[in-house]
Amino acid sequence: MQMAFPPVPPGIFSGPLFLTELIPCRTGRYKLPTIMASCCSIVAFTGLALLWRGETGFWGSLLILPAGFATGIAHSALFIGLASGVGEDDIAIAGSGLYLSANVGSVAGVSVGNAVYQASLRHGLMKVLDGWSGREEACNLPFSR
Repeated sequence: MQMAFPPVPPGIFSGPLFLTELIPCRTGRYKLPTIMASCCSIVAFTGLALLWRGETGFWGSLLILPAGFATGIAHSALFIGLASGVGEDDIAIAGSGLYLSANVGSVAGVSVGNAVYQASLRHGLMKVLDGWSGREEACNLPFSR
């Protein structure tokens, strides 16, 4: 059994905040780091979805680092853009709303993923158990608990 790289939060390396502050301070623009980080994050998470197949070795588990790093850059860039666009009195409410919306999006994504998984499981069970007398009971059993 190979030892996989532990999924350490890349934010502890302070790279996302440093890179996110570097570009806006020099250029005054906040869209570029947000778009670039989002694209990099999409590529990294797609690589994770395509390459992780149960037995993931050390090098395959390293894909978690660029995914988390890009996500950290995107969150930092969004917060910097938000902070520069609202008044000093409203920064607490705006920041709270930003992080609340990120968590609501995560919960919604997990819920949709679970619904798709259950629907595909039910469909697969119905197909495999075709012709068996206890098919309906067997297909409903995983969803009743």
